[in-house]
Amino acid sequence: AYATSLAQGLLAKLCGDQVRTRQNGSLQIHLIQSPEPLAFTLPNGSFILSTGLLCVLDSEEELAAIMASEAAHFLFDHQIKNIRRAEIRAKRVTFWANVFNSISQSLTYNYYATGDHRYLGTSLIADMGTIFSLVCAPVINRFGLNYSDKQDDEADRLARELLAHKKYNPEALVSALQKISDYYLRCGQEEEILRYNSLMDLNKRIEALTGKDKPKRLPGTTRYEKQTYDIVNFNAALNYSGGMYLEAIRLTEKNIANNRADSETYLIRAQADMALYNNEEANERCLAWLNKAKQLSVNRPNLSIEKQRALLFIRMDRTAHADEALNNYIDALT
Repeated sequence: AYATSLAQGLLAKLCGDQVRTRQNGSLQIHLIQSPEPLAFTLPNGSFILSTGLLCVLDSEEELAAIMASEAAHFLFDHQIKNIRRAEIRAKRVTFWANVFNSISQSLTYNYYATGDHRYLGTSLIADMGTIFSLVCAPVINRFGLNYSDKQDDEADRLARELLAHKKYNPEALVSALQKISDYYLRCGQEEEILRYNSLMDLNKRIEALTGKDKPKRLPGTTRYEKQTYDIVNFNAALNYSGGMYLEAIRLTEKNIANNRADSETYLIRAQADMALYNNEEANERCLAWLNKAKQLSVNRPNLSIEKQRALLFIRMDRTAHADEALNNYIDALT
């Protein structure tokens, strides 16, 4: 609820009740739990943001930039236009598929009548199912979110104008998109990216904004770090539970570097380290993380810390310490 309110407040600051389109209602933030940095608007005005996006970005300006660009697509009615275009295309494809089906049936009849194999080959090529699947594949348009380069250019241009009008740095858009690109590059995901189609398409969009200049990544702000540190912890846990241990470590390091780490930060760091490494050096490092987590949880006990310490001591073959940690865990449960 806090993160949703934070994003809704920023959206109100950007445009608020000034949003006027052919559609009813106003943009409304819906936050989803996902490690991916997602942001898009649906035709009904639902503005979808992910916890992953809040973690990838480092300032209110960058978040405002992404939100301004996605809101611009809504203002231009791009989704509605794309859906209508897809419907028209689908109707045309259905018409021509029926035509090809008639041709296919005629050619198949000629094959049986004459025995000429050329008719059969042509009939297979003209088969309605094949034609429909080949031509209709691009028609699946994800609620009109498969924007053209021209539509992205329009939205980005309006977003930068809006950012400048609201006293934000227009270059925050390039910085934000570059950090999103960095995420997908780290994860090795180059294709089937929900909002941006592919990493190549996303990088082409960045190049269109920067020209020949090298994209710059803007530094973070203390205010944003303070507002989102708990969301970073949450997403680190989300990545850890999904087996993305390196990304979980990177997020905990972000909070540690920003002096925003709490007991949960160090606990997740130790858990992710233990999932990846098992040697003397790594185990001692994990013990240091867990001791730090225990130190920070004096006023608010965290049951998982003693449980994790017990598991680590068992791994290190330190039975007495493991027994003590387990007793502390039982006491805390009681």
